[in-house]
Amino acid sequence: MRAVLRCNRPALAVVLALTMVAGLLAAGCPKKQEVAGPAPSVGAGGPARTETPKSDEEYVFIGISTGAEYWLAAKAGLEDGAKELGIRSQFTGPTTQNATEQAEVMAQITAKKPAGILIAPGRPDTLTPYINAAVEAGIPVICLDTDAPPPDCKRIAYFGTDNYNAGRRGAEILAGLIGGKGKVAISSRPGQWNLDERVRGYKEYFTEKAPGVAVVQVIDDKTEKAEGEKQATALLSRYPDLAGFAGVNAVSGLGIAAALKSLDKAGKVKVVAMDGDTGILDLIADGVIDASIAQRQYWMSYIGIAYLYGLNHGVFCKPGETKPGAEPIPAVIDTTVVEVNKTNLDQFRTPSQGAKETLRQDFKDVMAKAKGEAKPEPKAES
Repeated sequence: MRAVLRCNRPALAVVLALTMVAGLLAAGCPKKQEVAGPAPSVGAGGPARTETPKSDEEYVFIGISTGAEYWLAAKAGLEDGAKELGIRSQFTGPTTQNATEQAEVMAQITAKKPAGILIAPGRPDTLTPYINAAVEAGIPVICLDTDAPPPDCKRIAYFGTDNYNAGRRGAEILAGLIGGKGKVAISSRPGQWNLDERVRGYKEYFTEKAPGVAVVQVIDDKTEKAEGEKQATALLSRYPDLAGFAGVNAVSGLGIAAALKSLDKAGKVKVVAMDGDTGILDLIADGVIDASIAQRQYWMSYIGIAYLYGLNHGVFCKPGETKPGAEPIPAVIDTTVVEVNKTNLDQFRTPSQGAKETLRQDFKDVMAKAKGEAKPEPKAES
């Protein structure tokens, strides 16, 4: 969902950012920026507990654009995991895609010294110094949904979607819908690494597996419905024989659908969207969108909090480490995607978008190990 950019900021900027955060750790936080929570309609801000936790340990997930429906499932995974472990959790972050605000939130959370932090960095180059400062302060950090990759970043691990393979899966579905031939277009926001990876997956799948499919254009929807509708309308006018349209972010499908409706082409052009938000599900039910590629953000936060808790309690160790009785945390976990269509719509109208109801056994095992109900299997030294 987010942009993923490798960190190439000059060394001086990193040093200054680290110095600022170090000052916050020593002296507390200024009142300039309060820790933001999402819009009340989403209800994702702050800890939400229905019973008293067994421990005062608190684990914090710092999101980006937390007012978006996309994060509801991630919040549900965080809270369900915390409830099973008997600990406290908090979901927070700016309601808009403002990486500077997210960095300020990260600094404030770091100063409070939680037991662990999960973060979906809006701009990895901006957040990397803050992630590193938290790690250096003894707070373990795992990236979810989007990565701030090493070697610049000291985060422990990344759990999220393999965006390239998500694109290939979407291409496979779209190629099947149009009979393996015809003109198609893609709605994206060029320049965002995760979206570019999805687009690359689409294009390479068509080249390798469906050479009769031609991508005529990738439009820039700016992750805004109105802009997406405008660009899709113009493209459909240029290519009246367009057979298929793909959207690679959570908003792309909405803009494509609006354009098709305005031009009376709904159902005539096959559409594969991204994610399982309510608007997308409703458009699938109406037959305007044929399918969508849903991510498993519930799983990301559910196993994220389990691994952090287990790390703090000696059940798990960092990737590459060897400790008696401890199992290394995987450096990367692909939480996979799933096709949403008319046959499984009801599954995605749950708080977890069906992920809790179909929780993978290996993810259940991670939680059982973190809780001490199953013995970890440490890797033998080579």
